Amino acid sequence: MLEKIKEIIVDVADKDEEDIKMESTWEELDIDSLEMYRILDEVDEKFGTDLLFNEELYEYVTENDRIKFKPETVGDLLSIIQKEIEN
Repeated sequence: MLEKIKEIIVDVADKDEEDIKMESTWEELDIDSLEMYRILDEVDEKFGTDLLFNEELYEYVTENDRIKFKPETVGDLLSIIQKEIEN
């Protein structure tokens, strides 16, 4: 499943596959909020999940008036996808 997630990140955000590891943070990969939205949209389509509109995955950050994606690493996202698929 990690390979499929890597493919999505490479396709959506134009990142090098060798830079994408389980412990890679979105910040390290320089993934912005629009790219994250597109990644989640692709994940939902590919895996039949509903992560894009799952409010539990986001938090409102008042400091910058923005919404932050709670899972911080590729591995965190992978764990969430696996749990969604199992349910």
